[in-house]
Amino acid sequence: MTDIQLLVVIKMTWFKNIFKKMTSSNYEETLDFIWCLIGNAVEEREYGEEKELKSGTKHFRPGAKLYCFPPLWGDGYEKIKVIGLPRKSKKKITVVMKSNLVTNWRKQKVYDQYIIDTMIENGGWDYSADSHKRLDILVDSLKKKIELLPTLCKMH
Repeated sequence: MTDIQLLVVIKMTWFKNIFKKMTSSNYEETLDFIWCLIGNAVEEREYGEEKELKSGTKHFRPGAKLYCFPPLWGDGYEKIKVIGLPRKSKKKITVVMKSNLVTNWRKQKVYDQYIIDTMIENGGWDYSADSHKRLDILVDSLKKKIELLPTLCKMH
């Protein structure tokens, strides 16, 4: 192997290690839980031009427990990525949905290995003190946003 080929292999290995996804399989014995933002699917929502009342959301039953990812894009948490048990299956799914279709925001420890793996592999919450602190801030701001909604609606 020439020096140039060796250098290319070293750089490729370095690049691969830098951008390698962190997975919970790397932490099988130490990753017992993660902190997570939890919410529930709304009981009822307005749908269509006639504002027909529908129960739950398109994907989730009313009150379904949803595991919410941290903000992943800069829309002010208007649309969020969630994991939950859908209406028509017993296998959890991940979807992006409007945050106003989620209620009862709270921070919780999660022990479900599927949720842990999915969160870690997709840039979600983890078990760190940083996640714990960021969750406190996010839950507080979501609760304040809900408290301000009636006032904001009256202003329009």
